[in-house]
Amino acid sequence: MVVVIDFSEHLPIAKSIEDVRKICEKNEQTLVKEMDLLQQNIASSEEEFKKLNLSLQYVE
Repeated sequence: MVVVIDFSEHLPIAKSIEDVRKICEKNEQTLVKEMDLLQQNIASSEEEFKKLNLSLQYVE
């Protein structure tokens, strides 16, 4: 499943160094959350593949 979100209308405009820092922190938090979700998705897929492989072994 691929989710595409258009953030173009929500892009913050940095007016100071502090704004840049806040934007970077927010981007980092978002990236970490996305990486966690991807890792969970990968783990779930790997578990599903293992189950399917076991099922195939019984069929053979």
